[in-house]
Amino acid sequence: MKESIKLNKSFGEADRLITQAVDSGLFPGCALSFYVRDRGCFSASWGRLTFVPWSPPVSASRTYFDLASLTKPFTACAIMKLVSAGIIGTDTRLEEIFHKIPADKKAITIRQLLCHASGLPAHRPLYNRWLARTKKGAPPTRQEILQEIFSQPLEYEPDTKAIYSDIGFMLLACVLEQATCTNFNKYIQKNIIEVFEVPSITDSSCLATHTNVTEIAPTGMCPEENRMIQGEVNDLNARAGLYGHAGLFGTAEGVLLFLRRLLDAHENRWKLTGFSSSVLKQFWTRDSSVPDSTWALGFDTPSATNSSAGTLFSPESVGHLGFTGTSFWIDIKKGIIVVFLSNRTFPSATLENQQGMKKFRPMLHDAVMNYISNIL
Repeated sequence: MKESIKLNKSFGEADRLITQAVDSGLFPGCALSFYVRDRGCFSASWGRLTFVPWSPPVSASRTYFDLASLTKPFTACAIMKLVSAGIIGTDTRLEEIFHKIPADKKAITIRQLLCHASGLPAHRPLYNRWLARTKKGAPPTRQEILQEIFSQPLEYEPDTKAIYSDIGFMLLACVLEQATCTNFNKYIQKNIIEVFEVPSITDSSCLATHTNVTEIAPTGMCPEENRMIQGEVNDLNARAGLYGHAGLFGTAEGVLLFLRRLLDAHENRWKLTGFSSSVLKQFWTRDSSVPDSTWALGFDTPSATNSSAGTLFSPESVGHLGFTGTSFWIDIKKGIIVVFLSNRTFPSATLENQQGMKKFRPMLHDAVMNYISNIL
């Protein structure tokens, strides 16, 4: 690989946008890392972990962010490995995996879960049953989680539309555990994080062994206990012991390295043990089975208008967003990866803040892509 891209201190519009976002309170701090094929990587950071001036500054290499739904692509990669090994297929039905299953869910496939077209609801506060119990060291069992998910009525006929579903990815975590007889977090650690050689990705239970609390971006305030949520997953379902949809933490450079491994494997530049490049290509192809959907298998693709990727990523791109203010986009055609991590939910996740982030993301991505095109 050639040397990393040589950059000026300020990189134009992107720097202005991010500085303005921090100054306006959209988020207290953030990290940006990007990669350009055959040119190298770049990372930078802005702001601090919180808005107080004595808070530690953010670092792209050291600050761990709650990745929120950026966990889903890791789950998808775990399923990808099972598909590559022939243990399951994307068209495997749930009735082929689980013995006892309601009639309305027997025909749901792995593909439908991955591309959010299973008919399952977007979200349910399942944590109400298990949060207190999990805090005492007794998280829900796989059977309890399955029973709760299977009790949720379908909201639409599978494959008729796509509705983004945390519940579907919780079910995929159960699929993985059933197929491998391995705890979900342990499987992700051994078969994804270690295989991809990205130690700066971890789940909350192992976070303390990777860093100290001064290097973890807080994601909000807990009103019940009057404390910061720091080093503890923001998503309440994940905090209650449900996985697959959220739960991982990582640095911007760690997420970038993970995605570089995937892109290199897609281009046959990197051999990922246990992964098939043809299966990866399948997972990165928009699913045409679902009308008007932008989803591939575990990854999103740019919409024709108002995409968070902006206007300069090619149609041959995949990405994902996270509720806490995290995102990535990979332009497969151009060989460009952009990772942006922030803690926009601190001190609270307001609707105004959420709308502000929706406007900010496409402008940022356009600015970064313009900067990259100017230096090539």
